[in-house]
Amino acid sequence: MKLTADLHVHTFLSSCARADALPENYLKRCPEEGITTVCFTDHFWDEGIPGASGWYRPQNLAHVMRLREPIPPEYEGIRVLYGAETEFIGSRMSQTEGGIVGISPQTAKNFSFVLIPANHFHMKGYTIPASVTDASDIRLWMIDNFNEAARVSLGVPTGIAHPFEPMGFDKAVAPAIFEAITDDDYRGCFSLAAAEDKSIELNHSVLDSPFYEEYVRIFSIARDCGCVFHTASDAHTPASFSRHDSMARFAERCGITPDRFLSIK
Repeated sequence: MKLTADLHVHTFLSSCARADALPENYLKRCPEEGITTVCFTDHFWDEGIPGASGWYRPQNLAHVMRLREPIPPEYEGIRVLYGAETEFIGSRMSQTEGGIVGISPQTAKNFSFVLIPANHFHMKGYTIPASVTDASDIRLWMIDNFNEAARVSLGVPTGIAHPFEPMGFDKAVAPAIFEAITDDDYRGCFSLAAAEDKSIELNHSVLDSPFYEEYVRIFSIARDCGCVFHTASDAHTPASFSRHDSMARFAERCGITPDRFLSIK
């Protein structure tokens, strides 16, 4: 199987990306990677939504729209899409029913694809209290955030970024987190995602993860639940825009066939 789309790529407009993360530098690498569709998905918070952190506040609509000026929608045979990776603060943290997503349906119309991360738990005190350290508690946060994010309706194709990656928790506690989340937990989450038409992300971070086999288990369950998927290098520099063939082999290990990948019109 060949993967021809990468739908999670950061440019220099993301505050955490490298200065060389220019669209043209990624596009030059596409032929060698076999990629014919790229979606640039910089970090984004809609200025019309209250609750932006100091880090998110500058990454507003005017900021991310700057990317569209120099790059045409077709670049030497490569389809170029413009998306966004917004933020999600679940109800446990926000005390708001259903949680807070950092983009409105109206603003989402500016994008071909929106990514919602339900587990940016490295943002202690913003997406999760720093006091949450027990694996059984983290399990509840992960499940509840995922389910709330899956229910968000934006009116455009939407994916769940790097699902169930224990971001913000070190390798000492991560095994206990994976052990705490049962197959039935995953089935409940992915069945909801499938019913809500949310694409599940196959993030390249799994390739070097010590929990590679655990991710095979997770995404195999998502496959059985009827989910669609998208591939994500999650590159923050062109040097990380790579290993799409390895990701294709991972997808094959999970039994995910080419017809199960998201197609954005």
